Amino acid sequence: MQHQITKGWVLFQVILLITLAQFNSDIFLPSMPAMMLSLQVSIVEIQRVVLYAMIAFGVSLLVWGPISDYYGRRPVAIAGLVIFALGSLFSALAVNLHWLVAGRVLQGVGISCTGALSPVIPKDIFQDKALLKAFSIISMAMAIIPIGAQVLGGVLQSVFSWRANFITLMLYGAFILSILTMYLPETNPNCRKGPMPLKRVLRQYWEVLTDRVFLGLLGCLIFVLTGEMLYTIVSPFWLQMDLGLSAFQNGLLSVFSGAGLFAGAWLSSRLANTKTASALILIGILHLTLSTLLMWTVTSMGWYSVWTLVLPYMLFMVGAGFIYPNAIASIIDRFPDNAGIAGALMSALQMAGAGMMSAALRLWVFTPYHLALFFGVLVILVALSFYVSTDKGNNAELVPGL
Repeated sequence: MQHQITKGWVLFQVILLITLAQFNSDIFLPSMPAMMLSLQVSIVEIQRVVLYAMIAFGVSLLVWGPISDYYGRRPVAIAGLVIFALGSLFSALAVNLHWLVAGRVLQGVGISCTGALSPVIPKDIFQDKALLKAFSIISMAMAIIPIGAQVLGGVLQSVFSWRANFITLMLYGAFILSILTMYLPETNPNCRKGPMPLKRVLRQYWEVLTDRVFLGLLGCLIFVLTGEMLYTIVSPFWLQMDLGLSAFQNGLLSVFSGAGLFAGAWLSSRLANTKTASALILIGILHLTLSTLLMWTVTSMGWYSVWTLVLPYMLFMVGAGFIYPNAIASIIDRFPDNAGIAGALMSALQMAGAGMMSAALRLWVFTPYHLALFFGVLVILVALSFYVSTDKGNNAELVPGL
C-alpha cells in the first residue's frame, strides 16, 4: 500500500513511537506504592522493576541498532512493538514480583526498538540545523507525554488498579503497531540482504565507543537522566506517604516537570538558528546548576513541602530540555555512515548507565537534602563530561554545522 511520504508525517510516526516509550516508563509510577502493597514486597524490591526494565532496554538496543542499519528501520519497529505488547499482557497478569519483573523485561526488550529508531530516522530525513530543530520538537513531545502518562496512571489506579496501566500499554502499543504497519516508510537507503557481518558491526561499535566526543556527550546524557530517574523513583513515596497526596495528585504534579522540559526544548529550538549545539548545552548546564543550588538552599533551611520538591526539579528539567536534543543530534550527526549503531550505543549506555546509577544512589537518598547533594555531584559530572566533548575547553563546535 503506497502513501505519499513527507518528512513531517515520518517525524510524527517517530513521535508516536516515543509516546509509547514514555508511557511505558511513566504511566505506572503513581501506582508503585499500590503495586508494593498488592504484591507484598518492599520499596526497594518494587523499585527493581524499573531497574531491570532499563537494563533489558539497554542491552536489547545493541541488537536493534545494527539490525536497523543493515536490514532497515521498518522491520525493527514492527518486531519490537509485537514483543512489547506481549510483555505488557504478561505484566498485567503478574501474580508475584518475579512474574512482574519478567513482563517488564519483555517490555524493555520490545520498547527498546524506539530507542534505536528515534535518533536515526530523523537523521535519515533531516540535516544540519533542521536536525537540531527536529530533535527539539521530539524533546517537546517528550515533555508533554509524561504529564498525560502520569495523570492517566493516577486515574487508572484510582478507578481500577495498577494492572489497568499495563492493559492500557498493551492496547496503545497495538494501536501504534497498526499505524506503523500501514504507513511507516523505510527511511534507510542502504538496506541489505543476507547475513549481517558480525566483525564489521563489532568494529563499528568500537569506533564509536572510543570516540572522545561521543563519550563526553554520552556522559552528559547519562548524568542528566540519572537525576531525572532518581527523582521519579523517590518522589512518589515522599509525596504520597510523607505529604499525604493521592496517586492522582502525584500524577498531576508531572505537569510542572513536563513544563520545564518543554520550555527548555522550545527555547533550544528557537535559538538553534543563531547558536551552536555547544552553546545550547552550556545554557542547559547553567539551569542544572541553578536548580541544584535552589534545591540545596530549601532543604538546608528545613523546608519540606510539595513545592520545595517540585519547583527546583522543574528548573532542572529546563536544563534537560536544552541538553537532550543538542547532545543527541551532535552524536548522531557525527556518525552518518553507522547512525543506527551510534544511536543504539548511545541509548543503551544512557539508559543502562542511568538506571544502575539511580538504583544505586537510591540506597543513599533518605531525605530531599540527600537528593540535593547527589544532584550537585551529577551536575559537576555533566560539566566535566561536556568539557571532554569539546576541543579541550576551547568551545569548538561539537559537529560541523551544529
